[in-house]
Amino acid sequence: MMCSHTAIHTEPTLWAFIAFILISISSSPLGIFLVLRRMTLMADGLSHGLLPGVAVAGALFGHILWAMHMVGFFVALGLACLTSWIAQRSRLGTDAVFSGFSLWAMSAGLLIYHHCDHDMHLLTGCVNAVGPKMTGAMAVVVLISVVFCITQYRALILSYFDPMFFCIQGGKPQRIEMAFLIVLTLNLMISFQILGTLLGLSFVILPALTMRIFSNSIPRMCVGASAIGMVSSSTGLLLIQGNPGTGIVFMMGCLYACALIYERVRGA
Repeated sequence: MMCSHTAIHTEPTLWAFIAFILISISSSPLGIFLVLRRMTLMADGLSHGLLPGVAVAGALFGHILWAMHMVGFFVALGLACLTSWIAQRSRLGTDAVFSGFSLWAMSAGLLIYHHCDHDMHLLTGCVNAVGPKMTGAMAVVVLISVVFCITQYRALILSYFDPMFFCIQGGKPQRIEMAFLIVLTLNLMISFQILGTLLGLSFVILPALTMRIFSNSIPRMCVGASAIGMVSSSTGLLLIQGNPGTGIVFMMGCLYACALIYERVRGA
């Protein structure tokens, strides 16, 4: 997260455009499966779980990007698994348990962040911090995500909508869910440098929610979610100066609001 305060106000580079396109291709379709499987709260927990891991890595290793990625990945995934295990054994319910753990993880990360390093832009990211190496890492994550979604498409659908039939066919719902969480965590981890830990989830959730209103076809929703991510990214990078990352998320929110209005008008 090596980005000075002066660098934030420079114009976004070509690498930033490429990075956001890659994030749109990779993260937004995953959001469709999150919404359909009603796992958006779990994704929120993963996003907040990245913050303490990345902050600890920054405190221990300094601005070493691979260390921040690795520690953030394992801490977030570990918290998600722990929270899921507790939720299955608690009377509070999954939503309540994940909400509590998300707030706790975020507060822990903020404490470490404020006490150790004020120059690490973990919360909102830094668009101009992206270069060829980071973009290459994003391309690898995109490849992993696309291959996973294509090869496990049927399993992702059946394991939630008809788990009994899926088990009869020899499937393992828990393995599919764990693999899905790993791929999702990879996407959140790879995008935190450019979007931060608080905004990275927006590319996953907002385009998916918007397309859920406009279509019932999963392939169309996946393609449309990626398109929304690309359009919002291009618009935000070109029109909004200062902090394009927050501007991009704002554009996605505007499209989501328009979709809600359209749904209301159409249903009236």
